[in-house]
Amino acid sequence: MSCTGCSSKFGLLHREYSCPNCQFSYCAKCLKTTVFVPKLGKQHKVCRTCCETINRTTASKTEEIEPPAALQKRMDALNKQQPQGERSAPRGDDGSSLRIEEIESRLQKLRQDTRDVIPIHADIEERLAKLKEVDVSYYRQPPITVYATDAEKASSLFAEVMHKVSIDRRRAQVIKSTTDEMERRLRCLRDLSRDSVDSSAQEFKDGQSSDALPAELQQSAQTPSHGKEDPPIDEVARLMSEELKAAEEAAKKSVDDLRKNKELMEELRKIKTKKTSTKKEDDDEPDSDDSAEADAIVAKVLEEARLEELGDLQELGLDEGGEEVEELPWCVICNEDAVLRCHGCSNDLYCRRCFKEFHDSEPHETTLLKK
Repeated sequence: MSCTGCSSKFGLLHREYSCPNCQFSYCAKCLKTTVFVPKLGKQHKVCRTCCETINRTTASKTEEIEPPAALQKRMDALNKQQPQGERSAPRGDDGSSLRIEEIESRLQKLRQDTRDVIPIHADIEERLAKLKEVDVSYYRQPPITVYATDAEKASSLFAEVMHKVSIDRRRAQVIKSTTDEMERRLRCLRDLSRDSVDSSAQEFKDGQSSDALPAELQQSAQTPSHGKEDPPIDEVARLMSEELKAAEEAAKKSVDDLRKNKELMEELRKIKTKKTSTKKEDDDEPDSDDSAEADAIVAKVLEEARLEELGDLQELGLDEGGEEVEELPWCVICNEDAVLRCHGCSNDLYCRRCFKEFHDSEPHETTLLKK
């Protein structure tokens, strides 16, 4: 921006000012004249245009036309002839006099003592109670608020904590008693189921030994003994599931042992060769399907054992005949000439750059490759 008077641009050394009268932007050189500003009621530095305008208005006000001397003498004579009361009251029409009387009456009412007009404290309380829809006694007799001391607060807090602790103790006792009762009932049910199973087994053995009473055997098998209850269904199902799990684990363990036992695998291989040599082609035999399934299972087991042996030989660097496989001295990453062998990475070969950049951060045992 630039100055309105001299059009010079504002900057760090050429600051911007505002004229108090017209509010335009000027520099310090253009705001030199100090004049009394009527709208502000103080003297300020204004621009040249505002200075001329203010001086012109003040000069016009001072140049008022004075009345003629003859008129002035006549007005003075009339004022002397009028009495003091009439001179105080201004002349005017009936409307102006009525207006003056109204103003005077209002002024007298304002100057009167207004103690009777001010409502008493009881009226204020009643109005406030009606506004808030509460009883008047709430304001006339306000409730007394009692503040507890620190000691009283601490004692009440301690009592509350002790009450909660007692509730927790009672709850723990109830839970313990309920748990003991449930355990006692469960033991009773287990004893009853065990006794019922033993009694039914004993009756079944007695029935097998004596064939003369088949009707009594059926009746004893269908109805339980007097004074004892049947075992619960959930308990029997749980026992059966536990037995099934134990049988499955035993079967898995036996299969693993069978695979690890090399002597047994050799015996199975001999049995298979013997069966293939002595087998006859007969479609009418009922056991042909079972023997075929058994042969397939044995072949699968032998193939898995052979694959495991091949894997062991490959880890040792040998082929199936036990001979060492010729290893190419190349890096497993970039196919450059290998320099190091890492025993922690299945004896892989690495060049120095690949081993430094791509090898695992964990320390592995390495040896130099002999060429």
